[in-house]
Parts: sequence; structure tokens; C-alpha cells
Amino acid sequence: MPNPTFGSSTFKLSLSASTRTRVEVLDLSGRSVITLLDQTVPAGTLDLEWDGRDRDGRSTPPGMYLLRARAGDDDVAQRIVRLK
Repeated sequence: MPNPTFGSSTFKLSLSASTRTRVEVLDLSGRSVITLLDQTVPAGTLDLEWDGRDRDGRSTPPGMYLLRARAGDDDVAQRIVRLK
């Protein structure tokens, strides 16, 4: 939230068990823009924030992106719309 966004977005991720978790932002071609999390995390709720920048610190252009979270056998994606 918020979505669409002009700047930063916060995402909640709930895990029922401790597991290796990878969360990344992808462009629509499937290329990784930035990895927000890549480690084993305990069960519970995580708050992750994306400031709209890529891994090199550059602001990403307006458009649609995918937030992809992989935790254990679960793999989910959510659309993010960045406005100018």
C-alpha cells in the first residue's frame, strides 16, 4: 500500500513457519529490479518497503511492476503500479 504509488510502498508478508524467503521486484519482462529480502526468516508478519529505486539506487520509471515472494513451496506475485 498504497497502490498505485508515487513513492514508497509497504508490503505485508505473513509466514506460517520459519523458511527461506526471497522477495523481489520484477519488471514486466521478468527481470529483477531489486531484491528486498533473501534470507531465512521466522514465522510471523514482515513489513517490507520498496522506495521505487532499483538495486543501483536509481528511481524506476512509471509503469507496472511485480512484487514476487517465494517462501518454501509458496510463490505469490502482486502487481505494483508506479505513477509519475
